[in-house]
Amino acid sequence: MLGAKKVGKHDMENLYKHFMVEKRLKNESYNEFIIISQKHYEAYSPAIDVVLLCFACDAKKSLDQLKQIWSNFSQLRNMQDVPVVVVMTKAEKMKTQQYCTTYSQGKVFSDALNAPFHSYTTGSKQDLEKAFQIAYEKAKK
Repeated sequence: MLGAKKVGKHDMENLYKHFMVEKRLKNESYNEFIIISQKHYEAYSPAIDVVLLCFACDAKKSLDQLKQIWSNFSQLRNMQDVPVVVVMTKAEKMKTQQYCTTYSQGKVFSDALNAPFHSYTTGSKQDLEKAFQIAYEKAKK
């Protein structure tokens, strides 16, 4: 997962870990991901199967910061062959407050990368599962 600070990456990671434990305990099938943080990206970049690019709809500069982060990281390795999913976090804030980064701006960015776009509501297991299902589908192609 890549993105600016405080866009919800840690929330997604923690909920994912909790979600996977629940699946294991119930003997339900699931697709397991090893989540690599940005600070370990360079060391693990040859082993990366899919990248979730995250920005927050309530953080005005997070999409621009994400674009810069992705530009920097994608130069470290030829990332043309690595699938990407763009995730707008904190989607619940679109309805409750003035937000600065719109759904359409995120969609334009994902279209430019030829990547799927997904919105994630903080704490939503359903949204989280969908984001990782999209990532799984992209990675297995």
